Amino acid sequence: MKTLSIILAVLLVIVALLGVGLQMFLTKGLTSALNQGVFPAVKSMYGLDMRITNASVNLLKGKAVLQGFEVSNLKGYWEPNLLTFEECILEVELMSLIKRDPIIIKRAEASGAVLIVERNPKRKFNVKELADALKPVESAEKPGAPGTKTKPAPAQKKAEPVPVHIRRVAIDASVVYVDSKR
Repeated sequence: MKTLSIILAVLLVIVALLGVGLQMFLTKGLTSALNQGVFPAVKSMYGLDMRITNASVNLLKGKAVLQGFEVSNLKGYWEPNLLTFEECILEVELMSLIKRDPIIIKRAEASGAVLIVERNPKRKFNVKELADALKPVESAEKPGAPGTKTKPAPAQKKAEPVPVHIRRVAIDASVVYVDSKR
């Protein structure tokens, strides 16, 4: 019985240390993980250069905070940034993440946001080019040569979207229009 209690105590300490380590990563290491891992992948896929000053997640409160977020402007535009914001806060009901029907966002708040809509000398808008670049590309099926049989692709199960309810949204933002042609 004494051995069992020692094993349980050791397991409890290990679980507590893992929980503390995960929380420390989410408060301190998340910023570098985003800047060094996620954002370079986004840049290679879409050509968007993104940076963040600080990112933290508090699992117990269901709260995520992003600070100093910047998205660089596309090539061919004069302004250095397309989008910036000082702080973004997201609060989620934790049980809704587990149940997923629906996910309830208690608060989504962005402060100090600036969106720069720019028209370049070629008369194209940066936000339009960005929206076009982010659209999903659907693969076109090429029909086989006449007389050849093609195997139908196995049916893929399409993932159903998870419903999301947002209770409160607050955005303190400015939209700046820049016409490079003038």
